[in-house]
Amino acid sequence: MNTEKLWFGLYIKNGAEKKVLQALHSRKVEHFYAKALMANTEHSFCKSMVKPLFPNYTFVRAERLRLEEFKKLNGVRSIIYRLVEPAVFPDTEMSMFRLFLDAHSESIISIAALKREDSKRVASPEEDLNQTYGAFHNQFLLPSIGYIIKATPLQTERRLLPEKKQVSWLMTKLAYGR
Repeated sequence: MNTEKLWFGLYIKNGAEKKVLQALHSRKVEHFYAKALMANTEHSFCKSMVKPLFPNYTFVRAERLRLEEFKKLNGVRSIIYRLVEPAVFPDTEMSMFRLFLDAHSESIISIAALKREDSKRVASPEEDLNQTYGAFHNQFLLPSIGYIIKATPLQTERRLLPEKKQVSWLMTKLAYGR
């Protein structure tokens, strides 16, 4: 029996992500639900917020034999397939993807479909892993998924009040304990 753990993708019903992730956690299944700080296009008052990179999708690392068990979880629509086989995502790609998101946790993340010219930049497996999986400074290529992830550093401007107002504001804060 093959007990090698591989990365597979699950397609989750809309709104059932939290329930499925809790079920995977309770079964002690390694999973990865990609979330990142992204530009908010829905509301003008909040410029960025943490959102899922791939809504309704999560990645699980498990034996192939457990896929049927995952299909039966309440909230899981299906396993992600490539042709007629369940799609397997390379372990190195998933590890580097997680590291990329951790390294850019203070950046705005955006995703775009991989274009033909982007895929030409992906090196052969014999070459360095950083080039194979696209550690191009603030970009990360995910060839198995077909996306390019881009990180844009946050603009952190600190606007100070004029000196007198700042001191009086601080005094008021100290005096009233707010």
